[in-house]
Amino acid sequence: MINWIGKHGDTVIINATIILAFAALVTIIDQRIDAQDKFLSQLFSAHDRYTVQRIRPVERPLQPSDQGFHAMDKRIDRLTDEVAELHKLLVGIDERVSRNAGRIDVILEQIQAADAPSP
Repeated sequence: MINWIGKHGDTVIINATIILAFAALVTIIDQRIDAQDKFLSQLFSAHDRYTVQRIRPVERPLQPSDQGFHAMDKRIDRLTDEVAELHKLLVGIDERVSRNAGRIDVILEQIQAADAPSP
């Protein structure tokens, strides 16, 4: 065993050094990635706050317009319903007029037949 360590000691030390260096490198890279992630998170957070601060003053004057549009939408919906009801009534009136015109034609034919001299 001692002979084996004597023969391969340099190789074992080199391999151990490479493994330790790789572990140290992975640790350093991991810390670097975590730091970048934290930095980006702070940067996006700051950007989001800035965006909200810039948009709020623009949104405030638009809110009454939005309410006006909603009121107009409701009114248009109500008017649409009323126009549909009027259309239904007009169709009903047209059908009644057509029916009455047919009845009047039948009555006129009967009157003409009654007024005609019998042979």
